[in-house]
Amino acid sequence: MSDSWPVGLPETLWNYGRLQVQDVPQIPMMGVHFAPQFLVAFVLGWLFIIYFAWDRFNTRQADAQEFRYRVMKEVEVSDLGGAAALRQAYLIYLTTLLFLYVVMTFFGKLIVQTLNALNVVGIQVDASSLQFDSSQWPLMLAFGFAGLAPLIPQLRMAEGWLFQRAYRAVGIPVKIHETSRNLVSLLDAAASGDLEEAQSLIKALSDKLDAARDKIEGTWVQKCLNPANLDSGLKLLAQLELLVAWANGRRGAWPGSEVSDAVRDMEQKIVDQAAALLDGFERRVREPASPGDGMAGRREKYILETIRRAHELRDELTAILAVYVERDPSYVGPSASVEAPVRDPALRELLQRTDPPNLAGTGPELGVLLCILFTFPIYAVFTWQGLHPPLSAHAMPDNLRVVLATAGMYALLLVSIFWLPLLVAFAVRQYYYDERKWIARALHDRSAYAEQRLAVVGISLVVSVVCLSGVAALWAFFIARDVGAFQALLVGGTNPLLLFYPSMALITVPLVWLTLIATNVRVYRRPAVFYGIASALLVAASQASHLAFWYGGRPCTAYAAAFLTDLLVDGCFVYYGGLDFFVMPLLAFLAAVVFGDPRPASFALRRLRLTQPGLVSTIVIVAIGLASVPLGSPSALAQVGPSKAEVKVGFRADVEPFSYMVSADGGTQAGDRPLYRGFIADLCYWIFDGGDYSLVETTVTEDDRFEKLKSGDIDVLCDPVTLRFSEPERAASGIFSPIVFATGITYLQRRVRTARSSVYIGYVDNTTAENVVEHLCGIDLFGVIPSDERTELATMCQTASEARRVAKDALRTARMRPLDTQVKWYSEWYKNRLKEVEQVAGEEEATIRLRLEKANGPVKERLQKSLNTWADTVVQIKTCYQKGTDDCTPDWLVKRLGDSCDDLENQPDASRWSRTVYRFCPFKDHTTLIDWFCRPRIGKNVPSMVYLGDREIILGKLRTWIEQHNAECSVENENGAGDLTYEPYAIMVAKPSIATELTDMRRRQGIVELVQRRVYEFFSFRSLARAKFDTYFLTPSKVRSMSTALGYLFLLNSVEEERLSTFPTDEARARELSRHAIQAVERSREP
Repeated sequence: MSDSWPVGLPETLWNYGRLQVQDVPQIPMMGVHFAPQFLVAFVLGWLFIIYFAWDRFNTRQADAQEFRYRVMKEVEVSDLGGAAALRQAYLIYLTTLLFLYVVMTFFGKLIVQTLNALNVVGIQVDASSLQFDSSQWPLMLAFGFAGLAPLIPQLRMAEGWLFQRAYRAVGIPVKIHETSRNLVSLLDAAASGDLEEAQSLIKALSDKLDAARDKIEGTWVQKCLNPANLDSGLKLLAQLELLVAWANGRRGAWPGSEVSDAVRDMEQKIVDQAAALLDGFERRVREPASPGDGMAGRREKYILETIRRAHELRDELTAILAVYVERDPSYVGPSASVEAPVRDPALRELLQRTDPPNLAGTGPELGVLLCILFTFPIYAVFTWQGLHPPLSAHAMPDNLRVVLATAGMYALLLVSIFWLPLLVAFAVRQYYYDERKWIARALHDRSAYAEQRLAVVGISLVVSVVCLSGVAALWAFFIARDVGAFQALLVGGTNPLLLFYPSMALITVPLVWLTLIATNVRVYRRPAVFYGIASALLVAASQASHLAFWYGGRPCTAYAAAFLTDLLVDGCFVYYGGLDFFVMPLLAFLAAVVFGDPRPASFALRRLRLTQPGLVSTIVIVAIGLASVPLGSPSALAQVGPSKAEVKVGFRADVEPFSYMVSADGGTQAGDRPLYRGFIADLCYWIFDGGDYSLVETTVTEDDRFEKLKSGDIDVLCDPVTLRFSEPERAASGIFSPIVFATGITYLQRRVRTARSSVYIGYVDNTTAENVVEHLCGIDLFGVIPSDERTELATMCQTASEARRVAKDALRTARMRPLDTQVKWYSEWYKNRLKEVEQVAGEEEATIRLRLEKANGPVKERLQKSLNTWADTVVQIKTCYQKGTDDCTPDWLVKRLGDSCDDLENQPDASRWSRTVYRFCPFKDHTTLIDWFCRPRIGKNVPSMVYLGDREIILGKLRTWIEQHNAECSVENENGAGDLTYEPYAIMVAKPSIATELTDMRRRQGIVELVQRRVYEFFSFRSLARAKFDTYFLTPSKVRSMSTALGYLFLLNSVEEERLSTFPTDEARARELSRHAIQAVERSREP
């Protein structure tokens, strides 16, 4: 770059020739790249969060102090026997925390910007002040999660829910409370003699009660309380004494080792306090009563305090006994063995009449999660060996990042289909257990049983759909090159990811339903193998149905009897994703039969009948309607007098927003009274407005515009003509005006999600786009060519170019007059074209031969058929060339060279091998081209469509098509891609010719001078020029603006000060002053 060149200004606006072939990234990730330091910081933050989560779970929660009993307040959950449940809750909590950390690390900027736009939180965060790509960002997030986690409402709620789930799994607080109340009620009934089935317990309590009565007989105690209250207090003391005796060794070998030392130590402390209370009471009773009213009140207060304290200690010891019952229920319930290792018969009877603990047990979700972790290396190895499809069709299995990303995404897929739905399902089951509403068998209450299962399956299905939607978005992020491709992959095409992956949630329906049934069967200690096999088979059937739907039921090979019957054929295992058909059914079987530890249900629960109505879930669908207001501005026709000379101006009718035809009456009246609107059309009207010429409109087309200008049919060509002196035919047609607009060739793209989809590039024939289209293929601008086909890129582009030339010649023939003109052209075409087509076909044949040597299985069969087709094509062309036959028509040649641009909806021959290709499609005008580009297409093989042309023209045609058809034409970037060329527009004026009359020659020269001067005056009136630009180029959303080059053009063409266009001239002011002076003189002469 020269030292004198301004900094920041590009050296040239011709960009397409500077584009180079670039390797398509295996995992594009929308162009996002992470530095190694960033990834190292992310791993360190990951490890820190793992430690933080463990530390949080080892810290007793504040809400534990709200429990009633000391054993639940002071003893850790793990010491109560919930270590397994606590570890499971820790894994769930850790997974939640790591998910939030990963999302905020890699998508933090997007989330912050979205929240700022939606104003959800109520505060605005300056995204520009945060360095999202710095290595400090992951560490800052990790430290923030560690310190701010309790302050985040969502995380605090999740944390509280997980702790409650861990507590509930070990009977805190619901189960221990229920069992404690059950034990207390049995002790109270036995103390009152109402428990006839427990004679040993009644006798033990009555002996304790009689001994207490003997101790207070004749003492001052009898005078302190009335007999009823005194008898109730003595029963409490008797129960406490019996519990102390049991704790001091009369329980025998029960409970077993399931109870931790922390619980036993606490029991011993409470026993010591209870023994001290009983001893103190016995000593105090023996003391003689002191006289006086004050001493009587103290004695009464002591008795009441002793009874209250005995009540508390009795409840505490009963709660500890309930913990023993929960941890070791082997000898609890009516079915318990009579010869249990419980030494005291009274305790044995109490345990036999206690309801067994109603624990839901642990579900299979932990085992499923661990299995999913083990599937990661399995998917990685299978992908590496070419036995499983990689992340995308462009990704190659020999790339480490591709292998790891594929294994990770399939692990997330399994998490969303199996682990999270099962986690939610068994959390709901736990809730029903806590409320003692769970119906384990349909025989008890069929309607309630169905309602509960439907509620559990429905909630699990919703969770799976939400999670799979996130997986779809993440999958699209990994394989998309930019935002437009991301949107096309996620919601566009015939197989959008946002439908493909969430529809896999249907697999969770048989999975959750049969896993619940199998778990309830295991509760009753019966084998659940049958339900495990049924679950595996139904999951496999759901997989097959899902795949058949999205694959259209097409088998891998042509000779297959039905879909999936050729799964084990060479090459078809990858086509179907065969590894999934082994992993998913196996996970379903293990979840139903092996994983989890369901507990026996209580007898009271099995007798329960539910009459409460089930859960009702309501889904609200909100529809947002978008209304578009047509924009328009009235414009008046110039009123010209009959004495003015006519100037014939040729307008284009279909190149909006520069020049397009409208109807003055809206098309409601008969007759052709056209008006032309557009930036250049308005400029032409303005040039001749108020001058010496009467403007006569004439319609011109892309084909005849230069011919009409040279022949004199029009004097001025009011059309966005690209100023090119390198094209002799164009330059010789007339005189270019000063540049009136600056733009560039760009493109609109409609991308589809189908793997290895071809690209069809449409453009208008005989335009500058012809010079660009072949270069786009040569560098694979759209990145569609897979890595294994990039060596054939040159051959592929040569075939596309030859097909374009043949199609262009066919288009030219259609425009010619028939008979002798076409016969002459046809002979020339045979002479100049067949040799080139034969050479291209021969190169394609050689390419197929090289592939055929390395192929096997069904691919080899398709390659052999393609080879035969190309060989036949070469032979047929030679015959046509040598013998002069007319069998090689243009349509036949285009069909042999590749798919025609007109038959995109036709299904290709599946028996032939087909690769990703570029195709060039010339059209006669933009109207035909935009109809071809935006036409809805359905099918499994619709290619990516590209509309190539001048930026403002193709954007204007897109808006017009959408408004006229009231339909969507979704493109990746509504503003087009970057400019590939420099397209300066000018108005053309017919050249003064010596052959014409002198008068006409002077008239044309005057028109040339007028056009040049008025163009500069138009841009000098800057307010008017910018208003015209805003009228035709500024969209309703105000998102369009001038390019830098166009802005400079507006400035450079503004050769005069704007005030000359906004104030009257000196001559006009002088005339006005003289008129006023004359009027004043005449008034002074009046009498």
